[in-house]
Amino acid sequence: MATAIVVDDTAADRRLLETLLKHAGFTVTVCGDGQTALELITREPPDLIVADLITPGIDGYDLARAVRGNPKIATTPIILQTAHYLEEDVRRLAAQIGVKHVIIKPFEPQAFLDLVAAAKPGAPALDAAAVAGAGTMFHAEHLRLVSAKLHEKVREVEVARGELEATADRYRLLFRSHPEPMWVFNRESLRFVEVNDTAIRRYGYSREEFLAMTIDSIYQPQAVPALLSSLKELADLDQPTSGVHRIKDGSLIEVQISTRDIGHGSRFVMAQDVTEKKRYQQQLQQAQRMESLGQLAGGIAHDFNNLLGVIINFSWFVKANLTAEVESGNGERLRPVLKDIERIERAAESAARLTHQLLAFARVDVVQPKPMDINVVVAEMVPMLRRTIGEHIDLSAGPTADLWPVMIDSGQLGQVITNLAVNSRDAMPKGGKLTIDVSNVDVDLAYAAARATLKPGRYVRLRVSDTGSGMDKQTLEHVFEPFFTTKPRGEGTGLGLATVYGIVTQAGGNIDVYSEPGVGTRVSVLLPATDESFVAEQAAPPVELARASETVLVVEDSDDLREIVDRILSGQGYHVMVAANGPAAIEMASDYAGHIDLLLTDVIMPQMQGNELAPRLVASRPDLRVLYMSGFAQPAFGAAYAPDLAMLDKPFNEPTLLARVRQTLDVRP
Repeated sequence: MATAIVVDDTAADRRLLETLLKHAGFTVTVCGDGQTALELITREPPDLIVADLITPGIDGYDLARAVRGNPKIATTPIILQTAHYLEEDVRRLAAQIGVKHVIIKPFEPQAFLDLVAAAKPGAPALDAAAVAGAGTMFHAEHLRLVSAKLHEKVREVEVARGELEATADRYRLLFRSHPEPMWVFNRESLRFVEVNDTAIRRYGYSREEFLAMTIDSIYQPQAVPALLSSLKELADLDQPTSGVHRIKDGSLIEVQISTRDIGHGSRFVMAQDVTEKKRYQQQLQQAQRMESLGQLAGGIAHDFNNLLGVIINFSWFVKANLTAEVESGNGERLRPVLKDIERIERAAESAARLTHQLLAFARVDVVQPKPMDINVVVAEMVPMLRRTIGEHIDLSAGPTADLWPVMIDSGQLGQVITNLAVNSRDAMPKGGKLTIDVSNVDVDLAYAAARATLKPGRYVRLRVSDTGSGMDKQTLEHVFEPFFTTKPRGEGTGLGLATVYGIVTQAGGNIDVYSEPGVGTRVSVLLPATDESFVAEQAAPPVELARASETVLVVEDSDDLREIVDRILSGQGYHVMVAANGPAAIEMASDYAGHIDLLLTDVIMPQMQGNELAPRLVASRPDLRVLYMSGFAQPAFGAAYAPDLAMLDKPFNEPTLLARVRQTLDVRP
């Protein structure tokens, strides 16, 4: 097999030529300098020589002259390659030393292979006299071409240096203006070598202060040994790690550190400040946890409301019968039983209040928001609050001029204020000061961004502050969770702040708690302002409960509650039709030829919800009145209700049911 030797000081060019020659069937030897190549050629003459014009040791011209001057290898084909721009001069000078084949880089592979095929042994040897005679002129031409080549290389170097400097400027600008803190430090001395502008702003040190410091200055003392140990194992730092840095004012920030070795004993570091990010993650996790707890609490309260409805109403039935017996004079022995029944009623009513608190926390309680003036609500509640919190606590509450109205259910707003005041009272058993203040607040984007559920806009801030015992950080993390309480067992339900959280969140607001042990607590509630005007509530006229004659279609999936409603309404004179679900009610109404005055339907039911059933029946009976009953209507209707939407809250008793049915029937269509 034919042999070839490639002489080129550029590795990429050597690999290319070697590949092409192997493709042409040659066994190839490669060499990086001319002197070594000449020794190999003399020792083991090849069938083809491919040499670069400019190589270390001796260049391509001198290599070719040496080959042509040696009778043993003088006829070996030689191909010279060059990137020289003086192509004609190169070819002319090559011809003077017996080299016919010259190729200019870059070249097409096929052009090189064609040249290889054309190169054949038989070039004439140069005798010593010819070499000597051409020496002076050849060297002059050789030097001229080499000088031109060097000039070309110098220009290339200058261009490359300019590009390198431009690149360095760009990287320097990127480094200085990068939004994350960055620096370079020396691994031996640990001294800062360079630092960017973001690091200067975030850490509080000037550039001069940074460059006079060592990297351990921004770590807590207890973290320095681990830092020094990790620096000894360079690989340990090649993966992003979490850490805590201390800035100039002494506060700590959490950082995500990315670092790489950049040579010359230096190390590059980017320290992404993740303090706010982690706080947002904690807020999101807290919100998700509260959402899950709310769904659980809402589901429990819904089922519990139905059970309480049964307890309350059957207690009412028993109480009515016992009362009639006692008042007749024949049942004096039943009076203790009557008192027991009244205790059952009171316990059931207390349980009903708890379920409403759970529903408020879950943000699914039945609410009817309207424009409210918090000044008016606070002023009306102050006398009651003074009696509730006791004379040992100094209550301060004053109005604020030009306060914006807020959109919230009036009962829920009172519950928020009461719960917060009672919590403050319990934190001050030996007395203290309770302050309630309100103000208008414009929430900007920066403030809202730090609170996961808050949007920029106009708000009214309600603050309740006390000088009580305060809470530590661990307690603050759980204050909004239902049934969490710091009070002794049996002295609190743990639903106070949970209820407030649900009410405020349902109203589109936000709540923050700031507290320090031994100093006190301040709860700040932000409620969205509204452009609607506040209208004072008018007292509802009393409802006359005369004997009734209307027809009522009752739809309720609970067997016990259907029986209770049927019993109460029938006892009042109503003609009652009952159905266990929506499809059954539609069929019953379709088969009934008479007039149906009222549809009394549960909201959450299997097969068909109440708010789906009502429009279908009203479509066929346009004068049909509708009264919904539910303690868990939010999934069907949303958090707010239209003013004309008639709703009966569960659990209810006989007087409430009769009054609400009468009110709904008496409203003019």
